[in-house]
Amino acid sequence: DILHTQYNVSAFVKLDANGAAGWSCMSPKTHSFMHNYDENQEKRIDYLCEYIQMKVVGQHLPKLAVIEEFIQPQKRSGDIDADYTVCGFVLGGKFFPTSINLCGTINDSYVEQWTSSSASDLNDSDIYWQHMFQTYSLMVKLEASEFGYTNGIYAGDLFVTKDGRHKQRDWNIRRGGRSSPESLIIFGMPNYETKVNLSLADYGLNKKLNNIELFRIYTKICQCLLDDYDMYVFSSAFGYCGKDDEKNDYLKFNILVHPKRLAKFDQNGQKMILSRCQHKERATEIIKEIAKKIFQNTI
Repeated sequence: DILHTQYNVSAFVKLDANGAAGWSCMSPKTHSFMHNYDENQEKRIDYLCEYIQMKVVGQHLPKLAVIEEFIQPQKRSGDIDADYTVCGFVLGGKFFPTSINLCGTINDSYVEQWTSSSASDLNDSDIYWQHMFQTYSLMVKLEASEFGYTNGIYAGDLFVTKDGRHKQRDWNIRRGGRSSPESLIIFGMPNYETKVNLSLADYGLNKKLNNIELFRIYTKICQCLLDDYDMYVFSSAFGYCGKDDEKNDYLKFNILVHPKRLAKFDQNGQKMILSRCQHKERATEIIKEIAKKIFQNTI
């Protein structure tokens, strides 16, 4: 409220600033009541407390919460925010870019990204990419001189705002969950990444399989995705199978998709290139089709 009234800056709450905690971002779209400055402040505080009690697991609150500036980004094709990750490496204090990711979100949580070394693969502008690379070159130059970071991996996230400015919001000088899609760029292949959840209740199998059976089915699905669809499930906190949830069994996939799979064929056998907003749906369809066949042949 102080940021809004005194500095005219729109902001939103992130309850956990320790790592990539998508659940903790209280999106103004989803939590419009709490971010409405005209509503009663006490009621808004009560709303926040109820959300914390519902979402925070364990006896202790996260150690660090933040208030972040709410950015109004430009839009890219498929109604995707101009939310980018610039990737590369630092050698001798100079930045050498390798790729850029365009990130897709739902309720301000990341659900997909497109990675390439070429702006044309993302239907993007070479000029925008040059400007982003220049921004990161300046950042690397400063960090090399002030902090001694002269060699290593470098990646960071930024928005391109509606008025054309760059809003830096995160940077990484270490490897994380994006290592696989960024590394494949070395071979000149753009890729699409997304996350898919399969609920076993949809197949009538909730709580009917043990961990070993779930693991074997999960492995068969992953192998089929790789062999038949050139889709690679890579290791991350999101890629697993098991019985962690007390009520529901899930199979979860963090998956890389070759661009040629982001298409369908019409009734005449003609290939139709899907729009960007349909990519996640297509990847989910493929995984569900494979899972259904494997369940039928295994159970």
